[in-house]
Amino acid sequence: MRRGTRYVEPMSAGLQEFLRLLDASGELHRVSARVSPLLEIAEIAGRQCRAPCAAPSAFAAAFDPLHCGLGGRALLFENVGGADFPLAINVFGSYRRMEMALGCRERWCASRRAGRWTSCACPP
Repeated sequence: MRRGTRYVEPMSAGLQEFLRLLDASGELHRVSARVSPLLEIAEIAGRQCRAPCAAPSAFAAAFDPLHCGLGGRALLFENVGGADFPLAINVFGSYRRMEMALGCRERWCASRRAGRWTSCACPP
């Protein structure tokens, strides 16, 4: 989709759709083994956050060359001890996944979109 001179893709309608997109692009790792929610998930997610990501962001290399290739993969724990539902973690843990979430395909699209959401007009 073209808006002005910028190339922008539509954002996912929700988390489930975004997880399908991550899965299809090799950015999601499914963990089917039973895991403890107390410390085990945090340890696995912590290691994944520091690991090289599946697809580094070419745009982030310009302003954050030390971290542009980090973030590992998003994790979907399908069998969490004591829970009746799965747990997705590290979903937005890399620059590339943030760009995918925001539907960005150009250099500063993500920062502009995020800036619009976080800026606010303070009352006088």
